[in-house]
Amino acid sequence: MMKFISARVYDDYSSSFYFFDVRNKSDDILDLVKKATEEYLKTEEGRKIYEDNCNDFDLIDFDNYVPNSICEKFGFVKISTPEFAETEAGSTLYEDKEDII
Repeated sequence: MMKFISARVYDDYSSSFYFFDVRNKSDDILDLVKKATEEYLKTEEGRKIYEDNCNDFDLIDFDNYVPNSICEKFGFVKISTPEFAETEAGSTLYEDKEDII
């Protein structure tokens, strides 16, 4: 089942989306990501990145560094973020060409 996390970027009020394929649809994706992060930070590479990043590790770091081989241990994989188009929900999607004069 596909699940996603929407993360707000506070300095410019935008959002980032992270997509995952989760084996068990009842699993909480944020809990799974935290468990995979903890596992990754036990590795030498993960520890170095964490320390070089002022002892901080966020979703951007997770997306960039945690391999799917670790995610798979917890029943999910990262999916490349699809391309998005943004519009207003009430935007007209069709206009009859004959009505435009």
